[in-house]
Amino acid sequence: MASRPATAKGRATHTRLLDAATAELLARDGDLELTRVAHAAQVSPSVVYHHVGGKAELIGAVVESFYGRLHAEVLDDDLTPLGDWPTREHERLRRGVAFHYREPLAPVLYGRMARDPALAALEARLIAQVVDASARNIRAAQRAGELPSGPDPALAGAAIFGAMRQVLLEALGRARRPAMRGVVEQLWRVTAAAVSIPSERTSR
Repeated sequence: MASRPATAKGRATHTRLLDAATAELLARDGDLELTRVAHAAQVSPSVVYHHVGGKAELIGAVVESFYGRLHAEVLDDDLTPLGDWPTREHERLRRGVAFHYREPLAPVLYGRMARDPALAALEARLIAQVVDASARNIRAAQRAGELPSGPDPALAGAAIFGAMRQVLLEALGRARRPAMRGVVEQLWRVTAAAVSIPSERTSR
């Protein structure tokens, strides 16, 4: 995949391409045509190849951008000032659900696009990074005595993110989405169980 351009003009073109590709993926339920993306971004198809690559690379860039926002806005945010681990992670979970509710690409990415063999390796790598971030978080809390030492951090992280993906896929796919608070509390019970703490501590 082509690297992000170094110049302001190149970055602006790159952003327009990703925005146009995202709109195309939404309009076509997870598929796109390079010529349509180029037209929407007001560039020639050759510019798409120069900045991003072919169709698979362009879709991959959109997916990576989505996960990049998830990390920046939710997973990597330092919530230490909020208090103990359950308090911090309940708030992180709330932010995670809110992130997915406002991201129009989420139901398409977790639905039809997740079944695309061309994206399998990329998504596996990106999901592994999310699980690794969660595992590091849990491991640090165990070392600090905030969580029981018994649960395996990597398995707990995988359980938490796997549950989030599936629950959000169900919630986002409904014609009338359930209230975010209810989704957060449902997922918090899964999170608490994964790390062996009582869900009642922050689920109020």
